[in-house]
Amino acid sequence: MLSDVPVLTATQSKGLEWDATLLIDPQGIAAEPRGWNGLYVALTRCTQELGQLILTQ
Repeated sequence: MLSDVPVLTATQSKGLEWDATLLIDPQGIAAEPRGWNGLYVALTRCTQELGQLILTQ
């Protein structure tokens, strides 16, 4: 468990700003109701570095 690292949903991150963000499963976020809005929010939370972890099956 990463006790020093905040883990938030796209909705929870709205209005926040981080130096670095790791976006996990962008396709899953886009598939949710209002998913494209949530994905936009998630993608725009970082000010310096953005990483994406894409889950495959």
